[in-house]
Amino acid sequence: MAKHTAFMAAATAALLVGGVSGLAAGKAPAAKPVVKHKVVTVTLGGWAAYAGNNVKQMNNFLKPFKKEYPWIHVQYQPVAGNYETVLKTEYVAGDAADVVALNNGGQASPFIDAGDVIPLNSYLAASHESVNDFYQGSSSLFTYQNKLYAIPRDQDVLALFYNKTMFAKAGIKSPPTTWAQLQTDAKILTDAKAHIYGIGIDPSESYWGEFVLQAGGTIFNATKHEMTLNTKAALKGFSYYVNLYRKGYAAQPSTVGATWSGESFGIGRVAMTIEGGWLISSMAADWPSIKYGVAVLPKGPVNNDTLSFPVGWAVSKTAPDKQAAWDLVNYMTDQGQPAWDAGTEALPTRPVNTSIAYFKNHPLWKPFLASLSVARAWTFPNGFDQYASTTLDNQTLLAVEGQESPAAALKHLQSAGQQVFQSQGQ
Repeated sequence: MAKHTAFMAAATAALLVGGVSGLAAGKAPAAKPVVKHKVVTVTLGGWAAYAGNNVKQMNNFLKPFKKEYPWIHVQYQPVAGNYETVLKTEYVAGDAADVVALNNGGQASPFIDAGDVIPLNSYLAASHESVNDFYQGSSSLFTYQNKLYAIPRDQDVLALFYNKTMFAKAGIKSPPTTWAQLQTDAKILTDAKAHIYGIGIDPSESYWGEFVLQAGGTIFNATKHEMTLNTKAALKGFSYYVNLYRKGYAAQPSTVGATWSGESFGIGRVAMTIEGGWLISSMAADWPSIKYGVAVLPKGPVNNDTLSFPVGWAVSKTAPDKQAAWDLVNYMTDQGQPAWDAGTEALPTRPVNTSIAYFKNHPLWKPFLASLSVARAWTFPNGFDQYASTTLDNQTLLAVEGQESPAAALKHLQSAGQQVFQSQGQ
């Protein structure tokens, strides 16, 4: 031990002496090699209607990126009109943007299935990152056969909005935390003669889907190659949702002269509604006088899972410089994500970003943040465009309006969905 210590001390002294003598002789430490980068242009596409997606705001958001990567010139090309249709046309023509936005519904699976975007697992690993850095509810939307085809940039989830004034008047001290309490409170808060209802929920699957989940059911199997609405759990969740209408405690937007359930809540015609964080900005802009609160969704028989609506950035297979495209994607979804969330009022896809100052200064987001760990991505497989936009809504309305039983509606939805799969050879 003594010899080892003496050797280390001598070696350290020699290094120090050598270092000092070298400096004294005027030898400067070796400079880091300058890396010369080829100037490249990366085109960035997204839908123009999305909050924060106009050119000026996007350019401001990308200023730190341009400073860090001065050799990468970003050309932002927002798409007006039907984004999915335009993007499909661009891929066929070979002129799609190098980096594109994909989201839930039909705007992810068609482009993944067609091979229009590339897997990003290797790029993520090379950046010392992992898919585990993201909420599963956001990353799962863009994952197929264990390959990640887009990096989640933001998301939104459903939560319960409640009118504090109406609650106080009815003697209800806090928002419901279970299905039983939700129905009881909705009944107390309903005054049909005055056209006031306990809750307003849009009659679409993106709203009743969470009741199916909370009852332990699903709409598709894990690989999204088979319908699973023919289960007792799915029927239990859907029936609970339908019965809120059948008992007169829930109202469609059209019943109270509104166009969506958020408006029903804002004009004071319903005491509760289930909506995403997008309603917060609408309340501030259109109905600032309403005193309201937000709570996590009431727990069902199995859980209180909620639905997530993620958006991700993907790299096109036609991108000339995929590394530069990845550098842009990685910035926008990593160090740039806090600024994006604050600027667009969206929820983070990385747990590490839930503690940023913006959310601390806006406590209404707390229930949404608390729900991210139990959120599941809302989406449809490729080829379900017509099913999602027509069949689902039609069958939901028939059940809600009492023209069809919940069981019959689900039977038709199950059958129609299976026909779509069969037409695709699955």
